[in-house]
Amino acid sequence: MKRKVRVIVNGVSFYTTKSQIVRGVGDVSIINTFVELALKECIRDGIKGLGRTFTAYDSKMNQPHTKFKLICKEYYIMAYVSQELKAKIAPKVKAILKKYKVKGSLAVNHHSTLVLNIKEGALDMYKDYASTEDAAKFGIQVNPYHYKNHFEGRTRAFLAEVIPAMNEGNFDKSDIQSDYFHVGWYVSVNIGKWNKPYAKV
Repeated sequence: MKRKVRVIVNGVSFYTTKSQIVRGVGDVSIINTFVELALKECIRDGIKGLGRTFTAYDSKMNQPHTKFKLICKEYYIMAYVSQELKAKIAPKVKAILKKYKVKGSLAVNHHSTLVLNIKEGALDMYKDYASTEDAAKFGIQVNPYHYKNHFEGRTRAFLAEVIPAMNEGNFDKSDIQSDYFHVGWYVSVNIGKWNKPYAKV
């Protein structure tokens, strides 16, 4: 569970942490300066649930070109994946990919899902898949909870190693029957893409 604050820059909203604001939330220095200033004022004044708004003008002080707002409320983001977490998990995932002679890459989607995109490999993943009708055309999005029922052979053995590796340090307190989800982060494994099927090599 990660406590975050909401930042709005020119109408674009995103969530970040207080420590990340201090380090810088973007590549533009003026944005970092104003967002950090807003954070400091919120902390100083003890504002809860409200915000601070700043407007930056052009060099002649005529036209406002950027507006910044920080909502001084802490949001609890239930599922969160950082780049640091991905980097920590990556070596074990890469070792498993190498073991099974599979090429793939890790990515973070929407700050909540750790994604493994599999491009090609020695495993015959389409053959090992229970339903192959559209797999070669559109790829396969693996169900991380039921992959053992959907795959067989060495592909199932591969998934039985790589999915737990992607979940190392995770927790799952979800209740699917009541449609309640509470996890550290989500995991997704994609075999091929809709426009580029997985290739057995």
